Amino acid sequence: VFKFEYWIHAVLDPMGINLQYSLGKDLFKMLNFSLFLPAVAAVAILAVTIVSAISIFKSGTVKWRKPNFSSPLVFYGFAFVLIPGLLLTLSGSPVRSHYLIAAAPFIHAVFAKFWLQKGNKWFAVVLVSQAVIALCFIIFIHMHGAPNGDYGMPYRLQ
Repeated sequence: VFKFEYWIHAVLDPMGINLQYSLGKDLFKMLNFSLFLPAVAAVAILAVTIVSAISIFKSGTVKWRKPNFSSPLVFYGFAFVLIPGLLLTLSGSPVRSHYLIAAAPFIHAVFAKFWLQKGNKWFAVVLVSQAVIALCFIIFIHMHGAPNGDYGMPYRLQ
């Protein structure tokens, strides 16, 4: 029952590092095509996120107390991230990335706040990494398509 699919999608999709959903079985072909640059960029994004979270919690910036629901970020975090995540996990329902359309902007805001609290250099690493992933993805789709994923064959190869 506890696959934690919601939490996996909630972290990987807003960061732009879950290409498995769109590429399907063509993911490994893309990673080979682009010399694993998307994988390296994804690791960089995850590392920045983990380092930021650890340092923020270690520094005492985040204190565990009763949530202040008058703060929009806290309210939307509970409404779109925590509560649906708990309900979907406990129900055992399969979670697809498109379920997170409503939650993704709020998850982006939380991650941006984490990264910016540690300085612009961390945020720059994330932005450059996401640009590398996006560029490799676009070039791969243009050159090869994704017949086993969402994109099919490009028009020039049909």
